[in-house]
Amino acid sequence: MKRLLNPVYPPLVPVAVFLAAGILTGRTRADLPLWLPAAGFITILAAHFIFRFKPVVLICCILATCWGFISMAGIRNPELPAGHISRFADGSSYEITGTVNSFIRHHPGKSSAIISCERIAVPGKSPVITSGRIRLSVYRNYNKGGFPDLGYGDRVSFTGPLNAIRNFSNPGGFDYKLHMKFKGVFGSAYTGTGQLKVLSNDDLPAGKVFLRQIEKVRNRFWDLLIRAVEARDGAPRGDLSVFEQSPATRQNAAAVLGALVTGKKDILPAEVRDLFARAGASHILAISGLHLSIVSFVSFWIFYLLLSRFHRLTITGRARKTAGVLTLFPLLFYALFAGFSPSTQRAFIMTAVFMFAILAEKENHSLNTLCLAGIIILIMDAAALFSISFQLSFSALLFILLGFRLPGQYLQGQWVLNNRAIAILSGAVFVTFFAGLGTFPLIARYFNMLSHVQIISNLILVPVMGFICLPLGFLGLVSMFLFPGAEGLTYGILDLNFEILILCLRFIVFLTGFDWSWSRIITPTWWEVGLTYIFMAGVYLCLTHRRKAGVCFLSISLAFGGVCAGLSIQQRFFRDDLNITILDVGQGNAAVVRMPSGKVVLIDGGGFSGASGFDVGRYVVGPFLFRHRIKTLDAVILSHPESDHMNGLVFILENFRVKRWIRNRDTNTTAAFVRLEHLAEKREVLRWQPGRAPGVFRFDEVGLSVHPVNRDYGSRNNNSLVCRISYGQFSMLFPGDIEAARENALGAEGNNILESKVLLSPHHGSKGSSTKIFLDKVDPESVIVSCGYNNRYGFPHPDTLKRYRKEGIRIYRTDLHGAVSITTRGRDYHIKTNRNL
Repeated sequence: MKRLLNPVYPPLVPVAVFLAAGILTGRTRADLPLWLPAAGFITILAAHFIFRFKPVVLICCILATCWGFISMAGIRNPELPAGHISRFADGSSYEITGTVNSFIRHHPGKSSAIISCERIAVPGKSPVITSGRIRLSVYRNYNKGGFPDLGYGDRVSFTGPLNAIRNFSNPGGFDYKLHMKFKGVFGSAYTGTGQLKVLSNDDLPAGKVFLRQIEKVRNRFWDLLIRAVEARDGAPRGDLSVFEQSPATRQNAAAVLGALVTGKKDILPAEVRDLFARAGASHILAISGLHLSIVSFVSFWIFYLLLSRFHRLTITGRARKTAGVLTLFPLLFYALFAGFSPSTQRAFIMTAVFMFAILAEKENHSLNTLCLAGIIILIMDAAALFSISFQLSFSALLFILLGFRLPGQYLQGQWVLNNRAIAILSGAVFVTFFAGLGTFPLIARYFNMLSHVQIISNLILVPVMGFICLPLGFLGLVSMFLFPGAEGLTYGILDLNFEILILCLRFIVFLTGFDWSWSRIITPTWWEVGLTYIFMAGVYLCLTHRRKAGVCFLSISLAFGGVCAGLSIQQRFFRDDLNITILDVGQGNAAVVRMPSGKVVLIDGGGFSGASGFDVGRYVVGPFLFRHRIKTLDAVILSHPESDHMNGLVFILENFRVKRWIRNRDTNTTAAFVRLEHLAEKREVLRWQPGRAPGVFRFDEVGLSVHPVNRDYGSRNNNSLVCRISYGQFSMLFPGDIEAARENALGAEGNNILESKVLLSPHHGSKGSSTKIFLDKVDPESVIVSCGYNNRYGFPHPDTLKRYRKEGIRIYRTDLHGAVSITTRGRDYHIKTNRNL
């Protein structure tokens, strides 16, 4: 056969690529100079002459690039009206009226929803008309109020502080503000059940009424799961927090079933999520293309079997196509029932497009179909390109579609493909392998985790949970309506489901219990992610007999990959400076000390208490360490066991190698402290507690001195460890949360052990700390206050700031400046803030 000089490319592939390029450009800068569109146009023309695009494809590429840029620029820099809700987000308390515009998300101790605002007023004044959306958190135990029956479409009125969306401002950290802007949310508020009223709203459109009824069914099924657990275990009723943290229990099985059927993942314990992540099976818990594919597959064959009874439909071939069209209705219902989140919407569009392509007998254009689904999604929502679920879904499908060409090419005519059972089994293995191969660079980037048992776990869990547990869950849902008086039957169905899910959880616990089954990895840069995909593209081209292009891709990836690896090693282990970063962890303390020899010390880990549930270690401290290529900590210091210094350390001890844990002699009865003690013992971490004399540790050229508490001051704050880092002529003091009594005692000591050029403000800048005698003893040039923005304690106190200014001390604050980094080579030092004011 004569080979084509100009291969035929699927026409929608370049359109999708240039649409994504336009969106990326629009996100980078919305006010780009005029030469950039010209450069983009030249790029499109160059691609046209290289790949020989047809004129219609060329025009579509130009339009796609312009659409992507304009739509993304509009999302990133929207024109907001004068009365927009974001204009009022200053932390003050307002009375706000609006409509619930999302399904309610339930968390232990609180619930949250998106509110479309209508009116706003300072309490006691007349309201003004406003617009825009905010995120509202309703705390259940606030003022001891009962939780209202809140649902989609309800008009509500509440009183509470309205805050602007803010990030934890750390180098390379997650941009939560931009993430919420992509969702059209421009503020956050919180209130208690006593300050929230549900207003009458009888003129809801039919669509919202339908969605409201769906939400009621979801909540009713969730309540049924709780009652099914109580019927057997006798757990206390009415609170979703009854779900335990241990893995293989009926409570966790019920939580997993609720996530499978209703998409309610809010109450899933973090330990269960981590179990599935370690097994490489997290996608099972999220309503995605997998679930919709299963629903469409089962629905299609049910409709097809019914329609095939009509002879005329069968012989004309309409039974198959009619069944495909009818399948879209249960598919849409399930997507709505699961909450119709953005990821579910994308999965529905993708599944529907593929189904239409199959019905139209266009199976040979699978890449076109995939690109068509992507184009539709990105035209509807340009910000979807930056969604993790979008990236994972499309990379997995792309690798599956391309990867399945290899077995057919190398096994053509072999007996393996002729044996149906082996073909099905090998197909399942190939799907899991290629999906994992396509997504692992992104999973490494976003989640710092790599599962080595993904193929084994998915071969078991996908058929069992997808084709047994999910249908059984729907059967329990249906029986809840068909047999309302026969709860025993419904409980029996659910109990069977629970037992199967418990077996699945035990299987995951067993599989991930081996040290080799999963691993934490450092965060690759986007350059490294791209080079990984280029390397895999080179391997694929070589396997498909396009060796020249393949060798070129492999050479590029290996050459630039070697450069990236060399730079990474040099920055991590062969630096010539000391770097101390005071992280922005809100109201708390966490400092990372990176030394010239590559050794690393973590001083406190931040943390929140109460109903917040936000894990600072998982979402702030851990990601910072991973981004800086850190997996081993030479020492972790806990100044004192209070939540704002301690809770973030749980994740650190779980996921990093810690050589030494330094803490004072105080204890606590909280779950976090108990967990830390257990982890230190389990992982055989060397523990050190100070005696009467200061502890002195040497990390090559860097010294660490830990000053003990010579008497009990009666408070954990004053019992804090006081640590001093020294390197050459530079030193920095970390005094924990000490206050006047301890400061005076330290100041009375007749030596210069406290003298430091930089001071971390004691007790977050409280009024009772940073006394004159202490400041005179330390004699700092700069002070860093680690505190939360608009925190309820009023830190730092104005009197404390006044004392700093009077002493001529430069002031840096994490609530205003974000993370503060100090860099020194042992003489002078340089301070850099993550946020410029």
